[in-house]
Amino acid sequence: EVINSSFDAIDADFSELIFNNAIVNESGNDCFDFSYGNYLIKNSNIFRCGDKGISVGEASTLKINNATIKDSTTGIASKDFAEVELNNGKIYNTKYCLKAYNKKQEFSGGFIKAKNSTCNETNQFVLNKDKNSEIIYNQ
Repeated sequence: EVINSSFDAIDADFSELIFNNAIVNESGNDCFDFSYGNYLIKNSNIFRCGDKGISVGEASTLKINNATIKDSTTGIASKDFAEVELNNGKIYNTKYCLKAYNKKQEFSGGFIKAKNSTCNETNQFVLNKDKNSEIIYNQ
């Protein structure tokens, strides 16, 4: 559990980590920020992130099961060859629920697959992606 972080609440690079029952409340920037690794988040509640609820980049993979993300600019962002799989997600009060894009020149876009998930209490996700990225939801 992380509460009132000034910057990124949880920032992991070059790792293989599993998070069980994670709670992040109030972060000045991203609540979770992952790079260059393999990650799993099981059962999470993520609230009031200054930028992204979950940010994944630099060829990382992330699987998320049972997540609630609320009150952030972006719910989940995948960039720079990162791959994200979301199962049973609830994303509320965000500008973008899912965002996939290319940020760094040496990489390309991101990928997100969301299943059994809702955005702002509907199945109509607010998406943002560039031409090098892909988002698949509720299929």
